Amino acid sequence: MPLSGGSRLPCPNVSKQLEEVIKKDDFVLSLNHIKPKKRSRVAETLFSAEFPGAEHKFSIQLDRKTKRVVVETLEDGRKRSQHFTVDFLHDDSIIKSLILDVNQTQPGAHATLYIDCTSYGLVATPKSMRDMFSSKRDPQIEVFHERKNPLEIEGNRNVRMVLNRNGCPLSLEKDETGVSKVFDDIFRDDFLNNELRDDPYAFRHPETTTHRGDIPLLSDFDDGKIFEAINRLIAVVNLEVKRCEETTRSLNDLRRLLMECDICNKSPSTPTCATNPPRCYPGVSCYDTPEGPRCGPCPGGYSGDGYHCTRFVTCSENPCFTNVECRDTAEGAWCGSCPSGYTGNGFTCSPSVPTCEERNPCFPGAECRNTAGGPECGRCPSGYTGNGYSCNRFPTCRDQNPCFPGVECRDTAQGPDCGPCPRDYEGDGRYCKKKPTVENLCKMNPCAPGVTCTPTTDHPYFRCLGCPPGFTGNGTRCNDIDECDLVKPCDQRVTCTNLVPGYRCDPCPPGFTGSSGVQGVGAEFAYRHRQLCEDINECDQENICGSHSTCINTDGSYRCGPCPSGFTGDPRVGCQPLEGYCPNGIRCARHAQCDHGVGVNINASAPQDTPETARHAAGTGISTDGLMFAYRDNCVGVPNSGQEDADGDGYGDACDDDADGDGVRNGDNCPLHPNPGQEDSEDNGGDKVGDVCDNCRFVKNPDQGDIDQDGIGDACDDDMDGDGILNRDDNCIRISNLLQTDTDRDGIGDACDNCPQMYNPEQEDSNENAIGDVCDSPIDTDKDGVPDEHDNCRTVPNPDQHDADGDEQGDYCDDDLDGDGFPNNRDNCDLMYNPDQIDLDGNGVGDVCQLNRDNDTKLDIDDVCPNNSLIYQTDFSKYTTVILDPIGESQVDPKWEIYNHGAEILQTINSDPGLAVGYDKFYGVDFEGTFFVDTEIDDDYVGFIFSYQSNQKFYTVMWKKQAQAYWHQTPFYAYAEPGIQIKVVDSETGPGEMLRNSLWHTGDTPGQVRTLWTDPKNVGWKERISYRWFLMHRPHIGLIRLKIFQGDKLVTDSGNIFDKTHQGGQLGVFCFSQEMIIWSDLVYRCNDNVREEVYWELPVELRRLIDIDNTRSFSIVSSPIS
Repeated sequence: MPLSGGSRLPCPNVSKQLEEVIKKDDFVLSLNHIKPKKRSRVAETLFSAEFPGAEHKFSIQLDRKTKRVVVETLEDGRKRSQHFTVDFLHDDSIIKSLILDVNQTQPGAHATLYIDCTSYGLVATPKSMRDMFSSKRDPQIEVFHERKNPLEIEGNRNVRMVLNRNGCPLSLEKDETGVSKVFDDIFRDDFLNNELRDDPYAFRHPETTTHRGDIPLLSDFDDGKIFEAINRLIAVVNLEVKRCEETTRSLNDLRRLLMECDICNKSPSTPTCATNPPRCYPGVSCYDTPEGPRCGPCPGGYSGDGYHCTRFVTCSENPCFTNVECRDTAEGAWCGSCPSGYTGNGFTCSPSVPTCEERNPCFPGAECRNTAGGPECGRCPSGYTGNGYSCNRFPTCRDQNPCFPGVECRDTAQGPDCGPCPRDYEGDGRYCKKKPTVENLCKMNPCAPGVTCTPTTDHPYFRCLGCPPGFTGNGTRCNDIDECDLVKPCDQRVTCTNLVPGYRCDPCPPGFTGSSGVQGVGAEFAYRHRQLCEDINECDQENICGSHSTCINTDGSYRCGPCPSGFTGDPRVGCQPLEGYCPNGIRCARHAQCDHGVGVNINASAPQDTPETARHAAGTGISTDGLMFAYRDNCVGVPNSGQEDADGDGYGDACDDDADGDGVRNGDNCPLHPNPGQEDSEDNGGDKVGDVCDNCRFVKNPDQGDIDQDGIGDACDDDMDGDGILNRDDNCIRISNLLQTDTDRDGIGDACDNCPQMYNPEQEDSNENAIGDVCDSPIDTDKDGVPDEHDNCRTVPNPDQHDADGDEQGDYCDDDLDGDGFPNNRDNCDLMYNPDQIDLDGNGVGDVCQLNRDNDTKLDIDDVCPNNSLIYQTDFSKYTTVILDPIGESQVDPKWEIYNHGAEILQTINSDPGLAVGYDKFYGVDFEGTFFVDTEIDDDYVGFIFSYQSNQKFYTVMWKKQAQAYWHQTPFYAYAEPGIQIKVVDSETGPGEMLRNSLWHTGDTPGQVRTLWTDPKNVGWKERISYRWFLMHRPHIGLIRLKIFQGDKLVTDSGNIFDKTHQGGQLGVFCFSQEMIIWSDLVYRCNDNVREEVYWELPVELRRLIDIDNTRSFSIVSSPIS
């Protein structure tokens, strides 16, 4: 790992010091005053010794995130990493002294760590630095370290002297005899506090000890026995430590009672630090005074009275803005005024905002207004259209007449305007059509072919009387039922041909008996008249195979043989005995004869060895956006489900090389807003986002984030979430929370706190399930991804936790969902409070929920989840990125882009495995979408996920283009075959190298991934081909069903798969090492029922648990792909 910060150059003086002592048995490394790095998220390399020409290295690293000091060595090219756990280590901790005592005596070379006078144990160094240095004939050494951290190497002083020189007392505590312990003794006491008890390379100093029956003595330096002894010793010491702690507590309680006893203390005495210690701030000493104990001054860098201390910032930490004067005061650092052209308090400074007088960006004639964010332009002048920054002249009726023939065209300030449609026509003047009448509607054939049309007096003034047999629909549109796909009525060996209407089964193949062909119409007929072809057992015929041969029946045929041992020939004709074999197959010894007497006793000499049986090795055989239903797709070859067209030229933005029509074709800094001048006002080169589309024109923010959608980017918005509370005072700056409720007082508002009831200001969430680690629990009885402690239905799966009446009892287990006093089975509006139960039309549905069952902003007809007020439309615009290999460095993390109001996702780079997970949670769900790979580069995984509960628990559908072994063969060799797979991820480790390779590998990996289904065709995806998927997940019966189409051709159908590992969760998309993936036209909806064709395929016991869904059907009429 390179040294963080600064150039990587060896330190000649320190290298020389190390070279002078490296051949000694012992030497000491010491580093002082190690400050934290600002915004550093990687481990810092404090010291590194390298040996040019040899594959050796010794380094010390500081990882504040995991609270570890890491000793990493490279020994003959093999990397070894060991660590010490330092509990007090935080992002802002300053280490006064870090001392490494190096012992190079073999066997047993080791290094002991001391931080701020405390021992943290030791690590083994099987190959010491002396061994590394001496491995070359002409040895050299180069030392690298942070020059701001003073480094000293001592070969003449022992570790006690170095510790004393760093302000550590020599006598820390006394043993039973009153003799002070040395640091090695303290280390032995502290050894069990170190994570090295789990390190296979850790060991103790060799020493002579009194023999104990439970700890074996060691006569030689055997690693396995040493580790076994240490493990037993750890258990014994832990037990003794607990007993000592209990004894100490009892003695302290007794001492306190004696000291407070009036009888024992005949005369009052002045309290002392020993008898009545005050509650001093950590690190502050207590002093005895005539008035009693008092706390001393606060530690360096802190201010206060010794009881309460507050850390202050000093100038050494560079708190001021660049080039601003800094002075240290009693209250901390003081910053001077901001530089010219900047405003602020000296700690933070931002560029001064220009005015309209200084810089007018508006079109001539458009008003320029001064605002807090800079100049802002008003409307374009009369006769022009645009945004005020850029304006274009309106066309006239003479330039372009957009009106229907016979309709008047009028010029207005906004451009051409059309008058009313001619008589007997209706429309907006631009588009007019003949008005329908009651008499001529049925004559216009509004119904599907073969459907009877009947005039009515109500709108739409006609009624179609149902689709004919073999079709499904509403009468105006009838689609052929593909009985072959839905019912599969033909025998599996027979080709099924879909007819319009109906279907046809070919005759049973040769070798089978059954029907000579079946033909019918409709799913019901197909269910009742399934074709069955039964195999003919040819072996029932006499003498079908030759003598001494066995007939073996096969599916549709038979085979003979092989000839038994001692026989040869064609088994279909007959097998003849080999020379030297008897008719019963037994081989005789040389010169022996067969005994043809009664029975099979063979009188012959001792048999010789029989020929070796031949071995037969079996070879291994490896046997654009969703369909656009609009009139015309403006990007036929590229997915763009939103059909965006910024310049209105008929070519979608996704395939238009000048989407905004401003003449800038490549590198346009506002590709969807005309700006031929490409103005970009930020200093030092701008942020690559032009002024006309930049929501922070004078502050760099290339991501253009705008949480509250107020047109002001987050980087320059004083109130990022738009709740009226400035960011500096807001305890949830990204989520609107006007009340600022903070139940656990950790500084994080309940609205954004992942543990609102428990103090956790750091908000750690290692498994990324939106529940903080301090309040997370592995106990999840109903497997819905919500721990029992937070689950409002502990025994009934309900991942969305919806609670319509707010009674803290989830809807799935509440017998009165809306709390109006009527049980759900008698409530005519089960999700809306209506104690009056008014139902004027008597249709069984209450008036208040007639059109909107869950009382959200969408009517049921447009609502993707009519029974959940929190979900009403497909939206991935708010998503969470989940990185499945956060530590490995094989590739970079995915980069997502969201389009079409959250219904389209683009991933642009070749990345590590990763997920983009939506916020909505589901139980039963239908999930469909289209994916498209817009590059010939690479051949890796594309897919999506469902029932996501955490980064350790989810289902994934993944498709590999070509077979390939993963290039990192640790922790195990992973091989991917081409084709489609459905996997359940239930990982014991979570994100990392193990889960990464398990996802890549085709097949099961215990404790990580289990494969539920693999497409037997093993066919990979193709670039620049649109594939549409339909996924059905019904957790309450464990049903998973996947279909994938290419156009109207069925690519694969998984059939019904049953698994209940995860009971619902979030949806998202998945990528692994594949760039330029577009997921478009994404659609999901809540659904606990199944389509009729799936219903009849279910086992009888499952049909009782589920209903038929007749609300929607797939929009693709499929036929198998060849």
